[in-house]
Amino acid sequence: MQKKILVLGDSHSRVFRKVCFRTPSTSYTFEVIDVSGATASGLENPNSRTNAYGIFSAALQSIEHDLVVTMLGEVDTGFVIWYRSQTLGIPLADSFAITYDRYCRFVEELGAKVAVISAPLPTIRDNQDWGEIANLRRAVTATQQQRTALTIEFNSLMQSYCSSRSIPYLNLDQSVLGHDGRLRAEYYASDPNDHHYAEAVFARLLEDNLGSIFRPTGSE
Repeated sequence: MQKKILVLGDSHSRVFRKVCFRTPSTSYTFEVIDVSGATASGLENPNSRTNAYGIFSAALQSIEHDLVVTMLGEVDTGFVIWYRSQTLGIPLADSFAITYDRYCRFVEELGAKVAVISAPLPTIRDNQDWGEIANLRRAVTATQQQRTALTIEFNSLMQSYCSSRSIPYLNLDQSVLGHDGRLRAEYYASDPNDHHYAEAVFARLLEDNLGSIFRPTGSE
């Protein structure tokens, strides 16, 4: 029986339109609701520029699904957490906690039929001053290695949170992390202005690992 997967996330989630995941007994279709610039930090903000929460809520009500998959956090760990700390004088740990707490509450709100995928690691290199996304994030002084370390910490804590509540969590960090503490070369997009993972490589990685978070409907 075909399972319908509703994917809620930022622009990195568009990769699911390329994923064709199959098992011998079951096939999955993906309905992808991606909001460019969506952040975990802004999920509780009614004045959020992206209105991601409103868009996601509407999709949950209007789109039939067997499972919700969410993938958020790249914008937060690569930019928002650092920027909020730098501009508002909030300690980095407190800025981190704001994002983490809001994402946990959002995942909890999604209910029993939810699975979470780790936030992608940063692709914007140090001193990269070209491309719209890179230019928008220039105010952040953290190095790529520092941003990567924060993303890994965020993903690890989210994994622990999900594990404590029996929520399936797919952590891809070790599959994409290089020996230098940054993203492995094959995951960078060929277009240097594109801050997403190389789409074909990322899609294959997901296809190889999604089975670990898909569970039969009604098994919760």
